[in-house]
Amino acid sequence: MYVFITPMPLEKESLLLNTKIIEEKAYGITEITLAEYEGKKFVLVKSGIGKVNAAMATQKAIDLFEEEIEGIIVVGVAGSLNKEKAPLFQAVIAKNVASHDCDTTAIGDPYGLVQTKDGNLIYFKTSELMNKHLLEASKDGVFENIISGDQFVADNEKKKWMKETFQAVAVEMESSAAAMVAYNAGIPFACLRTISDAENSADEYPVNAKRAALKAGEIARSFLSSF
Repeated sequence: MYVFITPMPLEKESLLLNTKIIEEKAYGITEITLAEYEGKKFVLVKSGIGKVNAAMATQKAIDLFEEEIEGIIVVGVAGSLNKEKAPLFQAVIAKNVASHDCDTTAIGDPYGLVQTKDGNLIYFKTSELMNKHLLEASKDGVFENIISGDQFVADNEKKKWMKETFQAVAVEMESSAAAMVAYNAGIPFACLRTISDAENSADEYPVNAKRAALKAGEIARSFLSSF
């Protein structure tokens, strides 16, 4: 059974279109829905925005469903760091995810370094199997790095730094935290994001987020159909 993590209500609602709801429960801010699509059960977790909420939600899903989980996938919208590779509404499947806001460079570390059960890492590699099926489901998806941090990034100079430092094409606020929890639990992880904002993020996001979320939800359901 696959677990989908969606940060916001609009992403949750988009993924659950045309699905059968079996059970819903709330654990604080974390909302967990057991659902079915074309005869295949899955879990959808609305985490709330930000890395701490994403980490808590991912761990809660593991606590509840660990023996049944085939993989964990974050699904939602993101901002573009590269308008040529990731224009508005482009689907991006993460090759690796990293945390742009982890900074211990003052003591000689590279940006993004975090501690894991196997030592320090910058990038969390995603699942080859899930990536294959996500790329097929997306039809036009690109396979690139995605980064996360507890910021809505609207400054284009900051975006340029992120793109160059992490070789990333999209930025959001949850996936690296969910990936770290999944990694430490030994569970395969993937990330699907669709671009809601690019050059003028503060203006573009409110206008485009719903359409981008609908596309992400459609791809996630197509992913389920591929198994």
